[in-house]
Amino acid sequence: MSKSVLNLNILNENNAFLRQHSNSYKILHIYKFDESLYRTFLPNPAYFGEKAIKHLLPGNAIIFPELNWYTSPLPFASTALDDPGNWNPNVIKLINFSKDDPDVLIMVFVNRNEDIFRKLVIDLIGNNRDLAGVVDVLLMNENESVLPSYISLLTEAFQNITKVVYYSSNDQDTFKTKLLKNRVEVDEFQVVKQYRHMDPEIEIPLVSSLVQSYNQPKLVHNKMKAPSVTKKLSRSVKGSYYRLPLEEIQKLHKAIIPFICQHDYQFLQMIDLAEEGQFTFKDSTGVPIIAQNTLSGKNSSELGGIGKRILMGVVSMGYIKGKIYAVKLIANHEPVQCYLAHPKHPHELFICICRRTDVPLEEIEHIKRWYVTPEMLSLETTIEHRYHLDIK
Repeated sequence: MSKSVLNLNILNENNAFLRQHSNSYKILHIYKFDESLYRTFLPNPAYFGEKAIKHLLPGNAIIFPELNWYTSPLPFASTALDDPGNWNPNVIKLINFSKDDPDVLIMVFVNRNEDIFRKLVIDLIGNNRDLAGVVDVLLMNENESVLPSYISLLTEAFQNITKVVYYSSNDQDTFKTKLLKNRVEVDEFQVVKQYRHMDPEIEIPLVSSLVQSYNQPKLVHNKMKAPSVTKKLSRSVKGSYYRLPLEEIQKLHKAIIPFICQHDYQFLQMIDLAEEGQFTFKDSTGVPIIAQNTLSGKNSSELGGIGKRILMGVVSMGYIKGKIYAVKLIANHEPVQCYLAHPKHPHELFICICRRTDVPLEEIEHIKRWYVTPEMLSLETTIEHRYHLDIK
């Protein structure tokens, strides 16, 4: 059999066994690593302007290579190796199902630079008890277009393989036409794209370091040359907002939507207000924005809930001149204590989650009448204060 393809196998300790049993494999299962098997960290659009995000993603790698988030090891290395949130549980189940079939050769493909990411990927897989010792072949190449060639070499090396199954978040046929010519059956399954955002305290300094690297003079034709346009991070006042932590979003969905559906149809019509970056309850990846840059430092401290544990719930619903229909968050605030008479929560304020950007928060703070519902749900959470950033 061909030695060259297995020489590319990052898990080279498997090669002797694979060569010895090469005739036993009949099916090749391939799992794309990023955004399919692994939940890849991506820049959070809640912290950076739309134009800035474009600079950080692979599409502009040729124009701004130093700003390319995807080719930097920093976001990738920020995760804990044993974090179960690293992985797509559905794909893990598929791999575990495949490992018990002696006819199946299991391969993972990573389209990242091997010199930079080799150890990181090996450590991640090695620290997952569902993957360690299960993956037969691990191939890495930042140029994803080489994958069809790799697979052709594998099907030639393991000559009894007559079927290839590929799991990826890609939405196009990657190599089906080429392999069909070799009389190999191909099934491609599209995986729901897997990604997540990191803590802003990690992400913002990380992007700052990428920008700093971009701004440094580079050696070009034996001369140090600065970039033609210097970029910098700047805070945008319009981007200041209050929000719920990302991990609380799913709780919010499960608890509030059934409650609202039971009480008011008109609110359902306003839930979909997603324009201008507003949160929509129908988007499970969205960020519930509580307030957009309308509180002074003094007023925000008076809320009593910023960065602290508070109760979140729906105990009443209010309406303001057709502009806003509010689901409330509960926090401490003196002016409205007398308007909420629930015996369990005598010191709590309603703050809206769903609001239009042209409605100042003061209108919410000074509502004089709330309609208390007979039912109550309550979730414990925190309110966070964050900023949109833009690279200019």
